[in-house]
Formats: sequence, C-alpha cells, structure tokens
Amino acid sequence: MMEEKSFRIAVISDTHGKLSEALSERLRSYDTILHAGDFDTQEIYDRLAALGPAFAGVRGNCDWWAYGDFLPPYRSIRFLNTTVFMTHRPQDATRYMNRDHDIVIHGHTHCYRNETVGGILYLNPGSVSEPRDGEKGYLELTIDKNGYRAEHVPLSRIKTGSVNIKSLCNSSVSDLYATVKSVIKLTDSGKDIDTVSSRLGLPYDVTEHLVRLYLTHPGIDADGIIGKLGV
Repeated sequence: MMEEKSFRIAVISDTHGKLSEALSERLRSYDTILHAGDFDTQEIYDRLAALGPAFAGVRGNCDWWAYGDFLPPYRSIRFLNTTVFMTHRPQDATRYMNRDHDIVIHGHTHCYRNETVGGILYLNPGSVSEPRDGEKGYLELTIDKNGYRAEHVPLSRIKTGSVNIKSLCNSSVSDLYATVKSVIKLTDSGKDIDTVSSRLGLPYDVTEHLVRLYLTHPGIDADGIIGKLGV
C-alpha cells in the first residue's frame, strides 16, 4: 500500500521586488511555494515560478502589473484533507471566502501571524524584504495525514553551503543513533526546530536537516536517517 504523501510548503509574502539568492536556493527544497501577494514586479513572480516546486500566488495591492487574469485576488487550495484559503489583505478573507477552510494565509501587514480564530488557523509569513515586526522571514507549513503545523523561519538562519553533519558527532549527545532517535521523539511530540536544537545541544542547521529528513520520508526510522546522512 502506498504511503500517503506529506507536503512541505514555503509560504512567503511582500517581497516588494527583492528575492535573495540564498532564499531562492532554500525554496527549491519545498514541494510547493505559496506567495501571498505584493510581488511588486513580474520578475519576482517569474523567478519563483522557475525554481521548480509547484507555485501559486495571489495579487497584492502593489501588484499593478498583475491586474486582469494574470493573478487572482484569492485562491483556495486543497492538500490532502486540509483546505487552504489565500488572499493578500486579511480583511479580504471575510470578503471572498464562501465556504469552510482549515487555514487562511494572508500578507499585507508585514507582520508574522500564527493565530487560531474560530477554529481556523490564520497565518501571515511576514515580509522577506520589509518586515514591520522585526526580522525578515517566511513560513514553513507542513501538511500530512496527522494534520498541519507551521513554523516561522527567519532569513538569518539561512546559510549557504552544505550542512556540516560532522558537527553532529561533536554534539553534547555523543551517540549518533541516540541523537537521531531523540530528534525523532521531540519532533513527534510537536517541538519546533529551535526547541529540539536547544535541548540536544545541536547546531540549528544540523537539527533542521535531521527534522527535514524525518518529515519528508514518512515511516523512516533512525537507521534510515543515518543511512541518508552518509556518515
């Protein structure tokens, strides 16, 4: 029997004509990229569409180039049993939504949001170019048979180059197998990457790599992850 797919989704918004090479490379690793509006230029749209993952966006109030049929003001997208509604301005969710959704994604405010209202999860990734609440960032949204979870990813965490897996062996947990099992256990309990990294004394990029391997390979165990590490 084929295992049910999980989706790793990068949610970005309010690029306003700016998209770094480091972020572009990171976005290539996702199954889907969603943009909640205010691209500012078609060049940014074209660059995102060419990265490789499935891509969908909505029109922001600054996207004058996209009026007409190029970009819609809202979208409704289904991933497994989860329905996502996306529009640019938060007030337009009420204006356009005509049926129940599990998640509402919007932008416009340039502020991160992860809030459940009336049983619906409202997400705003903030801005990757002009944040109004601190650091530039985007959202990582994971949807699988067990539901969905979202995590804010500050751009300062994005590093170029390969993950230094050898540093895993120099962590406070000396046994590699025990370390990977601990990462799996904490991830299953709902802990985010920051928490897992802090509790195990692991570098953030190594922790993120381990969690990503676990979440993107349903059914994998510690031995399987170690095999994929190649150490």
